[in-house]
Amino acid sequence: MYLKTEFAWYILDAPSRSYHAYFINFWLKHRVLHLLVTSALANPSLTFSQFLRSPEVKDDVSVISQMLGRPLSKDDILSKDTVRQPFTYIIHTLT
Repeated sequence: MYLKTEFAWYILDAPSRSYHAYFINFWLKHRVLHLLVTSALANPSLTFSQFLRSPEVKDDVSVISQMLGRPLSKDDILSKDTVRQPFTYIIHTLT
């Protein structure tokens, strides 16, 4: 994630231990949405099932493992907290 100020761009790479619990919840939503949008732009006919099986999701273990300490799971993607907020925003934006 990046943060822009009037002086510079900052890369928010890895949170401190004390901040990790707060950061990871937002980061997971951001990462899932990024993967979904990137995949949809590359292949507009991609179904959600295909997305879940796609290399972009399955092979994204390095970044995700760093943050979560494990690979991204289907439960991460489909959790109410991850899905509800970003997708509700997109639906309202597009309509």
